[in-house]
Amino acid sequence: MDSGSKPMIGPVAAVKAGFRKCVRFGGRATRAEYWWWVLFVFLGRAVFQGVDDVINSETSLGENRFRILFTMAMLLPTMSATVRRLHDIGKTGWWLAVWVGCPIVAIGALGASLDQGIADQGGFIALVLITSAAIGVWWIVWMVRQGESGGNRFGPDPRA
Repeated sequence: MDSGSKPMIGPVAAVKAGFRKCVRFGGRATRAEYWWWVLFVFLGRAVFQGVDDVINSETSLGENRFRILFTMAMLLPTMSATVRRLHDIGKTGWWLAVWVGCPIVAIGALGASLDQGIADQGGFIALVLITSAAIGVWWIVWMVRQGESGGNRFGPDPRA
């Protein structure tokens, strides 16, 4: 950390920022802000899955209502944090559409090919899995990159 930098954001401040900026798609988010938010959402989903498991074991409903509701509630703030993180590394937020859209297209193509018997040998399934894994690795590499120093077209450096 150079002398002009702010200290790294902590988990509580990052979660507060995630809620405070839940519909703010402009600006930038540091790595720490983004990854603390991701951890919060991951742990929240695990907690609500546990609640659902306890309720389902007693009622045999077999549904994950609380986890699904939590996930839906966190969707917009997570998209916002992701777009701001992309801005921090100098990328447009539209890359989020690629990350979300590619698996949807792959699943659709896989389903269509299975319906038509094209994927009988497993080659197409392997291609979809490899492509999805490559996109996932590419995405993680972007999300762990240090943000651009100084201001960029998306706003001032959040670390300065």
